[in-house]
Order: sequence, then C-alpha cells, then structure tokens
Amino acid sequence: MKFITLAGLAVVGIEGVDGLTFAGGAIVSKEDITGVNITIGAIQSGKRISGLAFAGYRTKADCVEGVDLNVVTTQVQCARGIITGIYNRVYDSQRGLSIGIFNHADNLYGVQIGILNYAETTPQG
Repeated sequence: MKFITLAGLAVVGIEGVDGLTFAGGAIVSKEDITGVNITIGAIQSGKRISGLAFAGYRTKADCVEGVDLNVVTTQVQCARGIITGIYNRVYDSQRGLSIGIFNHADNLYGVQIGILNYAETTPQG
C-alpha cells in the first residue's frame, strides 16, 4: 500500500505500508511500515517501522526508527530515535530516547526518562 490510506477498522499491507496511513483499529504488515502512521489501536510490522508512528495501544516490530508515540506499550527488538509509552521494551539495542513509566532495554545507547528505568547492559562512558 502506498500514498494515502484511510480505513475505519484496519489497514493490512502484506508487502508493506508506505505513505500517510490512518486506521481506526490497526496498521499491520509482514514487511516494512514507513511514513506517517496513525491509529488508536496497534501498529505491527514483521520487519521495520520508520518515520512517525502514533498508536493508542501498541507498537510491535523488529525495529522502530524515527518517532514512535505510543500510549500503552512499545515492544521491539531495536529502537533508533524516540519511543514513548507506559511500558517500553527493547529486546536488543536502544539508541535514542525512551519516555515512559517503565523503560527496559537490553543494551542502552541513549537516555531513558521514567519512574522505573532498566538497562541490562550499558557501554562504558
């Protein structure tokens, strides 16, 4: 799917979603999701989400790059840029800024702002 996409319930792009996308419930793809993506539900990619993403419930992907504004949770393998949510979980490396109540990253190369912040390993300096 490319360019401008509007959906009342969900946008499902098997081979990716690219452009300006608005969906009520979810934006889902097995491939990359790029551009500006806005939903009250979830944004989920089998690979990468890049650009500006706003999800009311959850963002889930292998990697998120850019700005991920989320209300409830972000669950990704790697993050590069800014992520927000009540609970932010980066299973591999986080590079950039994470803002939430509980931020958890395996490898942190950036800053976490929240009530509970946990980085399993951080580089020296």
